[in-house]
Amino acid sequence: LKEAGHAMFSSRGCVLLLVSVVHIGSAGAFLSYPLAWGRGMVGVQGASSSRAMRLQSKNQILMAMTDLGLTPELEKMTKQFAMVPDPKMRYQQLLFFASKLPPMDKELQVEENKVKGCQSVVYVHASKDESGKIVFQGDSDSQLTKGLAALLVRGLSGNTVDDIVKVSPEFIKEAGLAVSLTPSRNNGFLNMLNTMKNQALALKD
Repeated sequence: LKEAGHAMFSSRGCVLLLVSVVHIGSAGAFLSYPLAWGRGMVGVQGASSSRAMRLQSKNQILMAMTDLGLTPELEKMTKQFAMVPDPKMRYQQLLFFASKLPPMDKELQVEENKVKGCQSVVYVHASKDESGKIVFQGDSDSQLTKGLAALLVRGLSGNTVDDIVKVSPEFIKEAGLAVSLTPSRNNGFLNMLNTMKNQALALKD
């Protein structure tokens, strides 16, 4: 957790510090919420109200997550996205995910790994690691779709087939990402998730 901000001076010479709190995690940086500091500190009443609102929001998010069957990593990322107040920031975070997606082997970008019904060209591939857990690779020619693929690749990899197939697609709404998707892209996301589930099922012993 770190803070990034800048100072401005009011007409009375008081320092107003606008601070954005940034969560730094393994998935990248998440801009969560703005804080306003006046005269070098936050007012007690304002701080208490802000903490109460954040706690209420966090509790609502936790309650919404319970029935989605998410993997630990996917649940963590869904919570992080849900805490970002601005759809544009969430959109930018998806593009950041796209930039961090490991390259997919070219020999895996074949017709059998192509996601059907997507507006963009999307490839996903499942394999097993030494422990028998499922590992995914993915790629797309669209940065937004590539970001969604990165979210799923990261969130589903390293889990069992049973854990993967029980993931509800409704998590995209709880993450606040559905508002950034057109109906066609939302259908493409659903097709991508279903393809990955089917690939995982095909590897089940």
